[in-house]
Amino acid sequence: MAEQAPVETKFLEEVIRDLSCDDPESRRKALDAIMTFAWYPGWEPAEFVALGGLPALVGRLGEDDEKSRVQAVEAVERLSELGVTPELVKEGVIPLLERMTSGDRYRPLRMIAGRALAKIRRRMRE
Repeated sequence: MAEQAPVETKFLEEVIRDLSCDDPESRRKALDAIMTFAWYPGWEPAEFVALGGLPALVGRLGEDDEKSRVQAVEAVERLSELGVTPELVKEGVIPLLERMTSGDRYRPLRMIAGRALAKIRRRMRE
């Protein structure tokens, strides 16, 4: 009999799948779930990264919906705080955040992206 994947793994796989789906509401809910995980005390993002979650998350930086873009930036920032900065940089997050900082149509998001970019750059130097 095959070994069962832990419940958290199955849930993360579902969240990652939803991050990349065509339904904007499912993508928004998946971003909510990532933020819940990211702020849960003691959560480590290694499994999220290993399951391929970063490309899906970084892809959400280009969402049409402002709230989703804000959530995506905040999730990227939080994952960087949790030690995933090198992996985020490899996924190309720096140029995306730079573009958001200088030209996003939603002014509050320009500020949020600028804050996240500054924190990521600081962590790259550590």
